[in-house]
Amino acid sequence: MISELYWETLCNQISDWESNSLDFVLLMTAAIPDKGKGDTFKVLTEFARVLKPGGLLFVHGTPKDLPPIGVHLDHILTFKYWIVVESALREKESGLPTKHAAVLLFSKGKRFQIRQLRFPHQHCKACGHSLKDWGANPT
Repeated sequence: MISELYWETLCNQISDWESNSLDFVLLMTAAIPDKGKGDTFKVLTEFARVLKPGGLLFVHGTPKDLPPIGVHLDHILTFKYWIVVESALREKESGLPTKHAAVLLFSKGKRFQIRQLRFPHQHCKACGHSLKDWGANPT
């Protein structure tokens, strides 16, 4: 019930958000009460609108949830990656391993930039210890 309240609030307020204002959006399909029905596609379209050019939309879900969402988003954003999420947990209804879950990654426009990956972490050549670059400002 709580997720439905948050979803209803999101559906009512997202149209007021400023266009081209967010760097990324992360959507978990588990938070959508009626996946692929009702306001789902309206909210996905609004997420695309509020992304900055080059912004990223990550959608986490299962095989039964992602295809209609992916097809809808493919008409308004640029598909980049299907990232598999591996887990030992099993889905309640089908018994399928949740390793079949995935994250779809879309970008707004063709330009797509992510800062250079810092993994594996850099190590001191002299002593071998990590330089502890965890994403904070460089010292």
